[in-house]
Amino acid sequence: MKDNVRAQLILFYISIFVLLAMNLVMDLTQEGLLMFFKPYQLDALKAIWAKGEGLNSRQVWEAVGGSPVISRASIINFLESAHENGLLDKTEVTGKG
Repeated sequence: MKDNVRAQLILFYISIFVLLAMNLVMDLTQEGLLMFFKPYQLDALKAIWAKGEGLNSRQVWEAVGGSPVISRASIINFLESAHENGLLDKTEVTGKG
């Protein structure tokens, strides 16, 4: 019972945060976090939460299926928006070139 209550509280607080900070539209035909996020966005968040540490955009893209249906650019744009709105932290790592 405690885990269920905890999960509901977490969902409630995330819902309030998303509504206030990210200025998203609420889809009342859906349930839970799908009221605020597209399925691939929620899959991206779940992948990040499950890992418990930072993932780069490629790792997140691969975790949500890595298919042409969901472009890596869509993942990058979502992650950037989530960071700008305080939902995620970000660390910049430069590559070789």
